[in-house]
Amino acid sequence: LTLKDFPNWLELWTQLIPGARGSHTLVKNYVPAEKCRCGPFGPLRSHPDFGFVHSFHEDGPLDLPWDRLAQMDLLAQESMSYVGGRRDFLQTWFLPYVMQNWQEAMMECPHGTAFLMLISLDVMQDWMNINAARSFFAVSVALGALVQRVPCHLKFSVLDERFTGNSFVPNFDRLPFLLGIEHLQWRCHPESPKVFVYEVDDRWTHCHLCASVGMPASDVWLHLMLSVSTCRTSSAEEADLFFVPRYRQSGAGTNYTTWYRTEFMQLLSELKHFPARPQDHIFLFPEEFWPIVVDDAFGPDGPLRTSVILSPEAWPVSCSMPVGASKQVCAHTPSPPGLIVIPSFVDSYRRLELRKQNRPVDQRLVLLCFLGLEGTGRSGTTENYRHLLHALVGEPGVQIEPFLTNYREYAQVMGNSLFCLIPKGIGTWTHRLFEAMLAGCIPIILSDDVQLPLPDLPWETFSLKWPMRRVDQRLLRYLRYLERIAPELKA
Repeated sequence: LTLKDFPNWLELWTQLIPGARGSHTLVKNYVPAEKCRCGPFGPLRSHPDFGFVHSFHEDGPLDLPWDRLAQMDLLAQESMSYVGGRRDFLQTWFLPYVMQNWQEAMMECPHGTAFLMLISLDVMQDWMNINAARSFFAVSVALGALVQRVPCHLKFSVLDERFTGNSFVPNFDRLPFLLGIEHLQWRCHPESPKVFVYEVDDRWTHCHLCASVGMPASDVWLHLMLSVSTCRTSSAEEADLFFVPRYRQSGAGTNYTTWYRTEFMQLLSELKHFPARPQDHIFLFPEEFWPIVVDDAFGPDGPLRTSVILSPEAWPVSCSMPVGASKQVCAHTPSPPGLIVIPSFVDSYRRLELRKQNRPVDQRLVLLCFLGLEGTGRSGTTENYRHLLHALVGEPGVQIEPFLTNYREYAQVMGNSLFCLIPKGIGTWTHRLFEAMLAGCIPIILSDDVQLPLPDLPWETFSLKWPMRRVDQRLLRYLRYLERIAPELKA
């Protein structure tokens, strides 16, 4: 089975699962029909409070995979960090069962089986290979067509507005491209340089489905897009530039010293054309933690001293564990010479949702917002002064709160605000800048050393940079002053 056998797969899934262009909250609503079972080990429980976590504890061990899934759904609503549990469930319970008893699973509950196969694609690639993920996708789409004719009213409303984190599902409508089923071509400008894209070992680009979502996913998407672009060339002699794919997750965490001096140097040794043309090689580091020791890599004898570096962060963060210390000490390091700052990645689901919530100025009811408030003490791996934001909490027209796990509500607040605070994170950059722009909210940048991408853009005409150590009533008075004098901000 291939995608061409199911040309309306997205339409089928959006009919089967309400809100299918949203995220992957796992199970939202059950309406079991009288004779429709949905559980490989027996009928679905009919507990009146089936959707609540206490029913699972009262009823004893979780022996049904569908019950386990329902509990995970509740946990997903409360936390952004359930991804590990999701993967454990799929690998331990669902995938082995379906692969051994697939006919029984599909007959008992085609709705749930089809959906679980869909959200298992990244696990299948990680666990087996991309061909296994493609097969799962084709079968899930076939089941999506089948269940339109199955007299079972059980609904897995699993792709809804409550966004819960790291899965490829926020890029739901991009799945055929991610799986290599849909053959697109990215058209470059006729005068664009020719780019040679290395075919590297799988250990540097393992499981692109797993790495295709979230703030640091630009390494995956640029690699995939360059691979199908009109400016790609297979001739090293013809190439103007050489792109080196290496996904963030195929790396070292924050233990860079050891990793850089072993694995990264191994990667460089595998690049056939690097010794002769290091200045034409492009490396993409999609966050503030780079997989290198900056001083070693860019020093007088460093291998990357003349190479092109793409990153949203101009001042990479380096961490060390001093002798006798209980935690790492992290600090920003100097910006390398060949750096080009790029925008951060925003998932297609987030992008569409933010644009949808972008309201006209005269309909915006909030002056200033920030959703990501932390404790009153200093926080962050590096100093970010976010604790100062507490001084503005409760002020009229100001909405400053902890992060909302419901992404639709998060986008609604930004789209209903005139100004959005963009404080420094661990690095000097933050994806919130681009979220604010998509929501039509004027960014108030609270990061003194940030280097913005696209330097030809007139940033001063649509954003405001404010000293991050002076977040107090002075900022609020200035924004109220702008609201009064600027005609375009008046309701």
